[in-house]
Amino acid sequence: MSGEVPRAGVTALPNLVTLFRLFLIFPFSALIVSGRLASAAIVFLIATASDGIDGRLARRLDQRTVLGAVLDPLVDKLLMLVGSMALTVSGLLPVWLMVLIVGRDVTIICGIVLLIVLKRPLRIAPLWISKVNTVVQSCTIITLLATRIAGVDWIASWLSVWMIVITALTTVGSGLAYVVLGYRLMGQRISTDTAIPSISTILMKEVRQQKGNPLV
Repeated sequence: MSGEVPRAGVTALPNLVTLFRLFLIFPFSALIVSGRLASAAIVFLIATASDGIDGRLARRLDQRTVLGAVLDPLVDKLLMLVGSMALTVSGLLPVWLMVLIVGRDVTIICGIVLLIVLKRPLRIAPLWISKVNTVVQSCTIITLLATRIAGVDWIASWLSVWMIVITALTTVGSGLAYVVLGYRLMGQRISTDTAIPSISTILMKEVRQQKGNPLV
């Protein structure tokens, strides 16, 4: 039994937790725009807590999947991106910082597309500085929500100012790190049998694994 590979597919518990976090993005942003900041903060705390739960479950239950490796950082990024846009629309986040965050993500996406088109190797795992940036962005969102709930504008809160500055620095730093990584990967090639699978291919493999069918 110890050598049996667990059937961890789309319906694996860690992936379901990640999908739950994905579904929280819309109510979180809607609550911010509607001015219900206390409720938004609660939803965001639940979403960020689930981020640690899915990874812990994947390791403990031995249900680490390709889908989970792709979906988890993607949902994290969507949560931060949509949350930042909602905060900007509500006047809680400076426009220049939102532009910086969106610009970084657009640069990374364009780099990924270019690497796939040129058949270069692609790393799924995020860089450590990107993880730091995600944590910093989460802390900044909570700080901005808390200061506004307390009736303090962000520019009047030194903590908020420092969090915004640190977010900007880690955003630029992580963006440059991915640019450097992409430049290095441009000098490498991968064979067709190790080409980057599409999202549809990943999903089909996960479904087949869930059914117990051999992957092809």
